[in-house]
Amino acid sequence: MSSPLDESIATKLAKHVRLQDIRFLEIHAQHLTAATRAQLSFEAMFVEATWTIHGADVMVAFPFRIVIRTLDAEGTADLAELRALIRVQYVAENVDIEELRHFVGICGYMHAWPYLRSEIQSLTTKIGLPVLTLPLVVSGHASARVSLGEPEISGLDSEPAMPALAQAEPRPAAKAAKKRKSVKRA
Repeated sequence: MSSPLDESIATKLAKHVRLQDIRFLEIHAQHLTAATRAQLSFEAMFVEATWTIHGADVMVAFPFRIVIRTLDAEGTADLAELRALIRVQYVAENVDIEELRHFVGICGYMHAWPYLRSEIQSLTTKIGLPVLTLPLVVSGHASARVSLGEPEISGLDSEPAMPALAQAEPRPAAKAAKKRKSVKRA
């Protein structure tokens, strides 16, 4: 198991990693029980992200799961489940993989969270629930909400290790990227 993500390590890499793309790969909303007029609460489940490195391209998948619950005199009940798989893509050059793990775990979570907030707010309305606005996440709290293990690594001349995550648009100057140094392997 990898060590917990560290914000101070992630911060050091900010100048060496560039955000390339953020996109939803999957979104799902499901009613679990009939809606009531009771007060609602929610729980954002802990995220176990996965990632892959393909040359200088780094792709991280964040599988978010939000459970909306009713609170009434009879107790609590799960009302709806909302799930989203968000892929965040970076370009990282000349960085250590272990340090990069901290960056993509913490910063990736924080880059994806506003997109998730917006989509959850829209989805709750679309499925007939009161609008749910998720709270802001500040950098000091992100590391407690996500974990990130070891990456899948593929070479420049091979296909990406996680094809489902590799649906990004090709980077401009992709040929030039092959000449540049990529992520340092420990």
